[in-house]
Amino acid sequence: MEHRIVFSRVLFWFDYKIFGALNVFSVISVFVLMVLLCAALIYENCKNGVRENRWFVGFMTIGLMFSWLQYENFTSGFQSQFISVYLFAMLGFARFSRSDRHRLPMAVLFALMSILSMANGLAVLFVMAVQGVLLKRPRREILSLGLIGAIAAAIYLHGLRLNLLPVPPELAHAHLVSLRYFFIFLGNPATYLGLGNLAAGIFGLLMFAIAAVVVLWLFATKAITPYRSFLIASYGFIIASAIGVAHGRWMIGFDSAHDSRYTTPALLGCVLLVTLLLEVLPRRRVLVATATALFATALLPLQLVTIGHTELMPHFVRGSIYDWKLAVLGAKIGLDHPEFAAKLFPPSAHERFLNQASFAAAMDIGPYASGWLHDAGIVKYDSQLRDDSLCVGFHEHTGTDAIGRNATGWAIAQQYRQPATLIVLTNENGDTVGYGVTGMERKDVAKQTNGPADAGWYGFAKNGPGNLQAFAYVGGKFCSLKSLAN
Repeated sequence: MEHRIVFSRVLFWFDYKIFGALNVFSVISVFVLMVLLCAALIYENCKNGVRENRWFVGFMTIGLMFSWLQYENFTSGFQSQFISVYLFAMLGFARFSRSDRHRLPMAVLFALMSILSMANGLAVLFVMAVQGVLLKRPRREILSLGLIGAIAAAIYLHGLRLNLLPVPPELAHAHLVSLRYFFIFLGNPATYLGLGNLAAGIFGLLMFAIAAVVVLWLFATKAITPYRSFLIASYGFIIASAIGVAHGRWMIGFDSAHDSRYTTPALLGCVLLVTLLLEVLPRRRVLVATATALFATALLPLQLVTIGHTELMPHFVRGSIYDWKLAVLGAKIGLDHPEFAAKLFPPSAHERFLNQASFAAAMDIGPYASGWLHDAGIVKYDSQLRDDSLCVGFHEHTGTDAIGRNATGWAIAQQYRQPATLIVLTNENGDTVGYGVTGMERKDVAKQTNGPADAGWYGFAKNGPGNLQAFAYVGGKFCSLKSLAN
């Protein structure tokens, strides 16, 4: 589904126009949004919650909402919509819980900002209408929210094209697949503790059941305060989002329900539910706080590991980043390798990937503006610029694939060290026929040379007669890599 994201595109436009599209501003924006989300939760609790809970709620909110389980949202600047959609929704619910005469227009404004963040924002106005019922707001306010929500949905969905995902054979005849996906989504932090999908589903079901019982009890006893309505509405939006994800993504398989980007709403749901329980169960405050602290403590070792060793995270290895480099390298030099591009874009969107890569290269956007990716396909070998003192390394192997030839080896720049070094491949006549890039893990090289552990390189070259020669492009000059491949 096309989310028709607006807010994140505005941030990306600023990043592109002002900061060179290096993704730094976009990533910083993600953290700023998360700080604002935590600040909103803590502010509402300090202003309206039980005084005895303030310190615990504050530490819990910061601890869980900055968990590295959601690394995809913290490391990709364009994932800002995953945070802004919940931030604006909660600001809207908080504003609507007020008793002043400006509550409705301000709440609608925040709801519209949530809609402009991501598709699930469409549910905000309808959840807000339910919040109005819980708070016994005037009927005209509730009907206004429903009407504005319907108009917004009609505009948003007009001309929308849905991408229907194929159903894998193993799920074609499974029962209650969408419902099972829904509960795994809600309980996905459990999978990061080494537990499986069944445990995550049980955890999600338990949280959902507790929330349902508490809300029904509060409604039946007429104990819903404005602050409690804020917590209930915010958690209700998490539920609405989970329903949307389950409906549109179950075909990918249950494992996708605990992708790291989906951990943000799951962790936020935990924070909201625990805060609500602390609010309504004062006699069970110690029990609730202890259980939450144990849960957070169980996550702590994982945080310490992943801060320094991201490759140990589930579904993510450091090698994936190098595959992404090879994907954009192949597209840039006209030797596209779909098997690497599939690590960035799904195969069904391969043409879209190529079009976007070509546009980025033509416009010198972000990493295409400088460095190895900019130089690939542009720099040509020149024997007059050869200086073999600038590097050490080898060209170890040459092979063939469906596109052309490939080559591997390792290289370490003695001077002008950069995060990645461009490798220029030539034929025996010195004509440039391909390119490679360093960044491939080579622990053996690091052990022997005391150099970096990612000194390995892989390259693509056109088919042709004769042997390949490899040169590291260092400081505007070409340093020969000794060949063991020919």
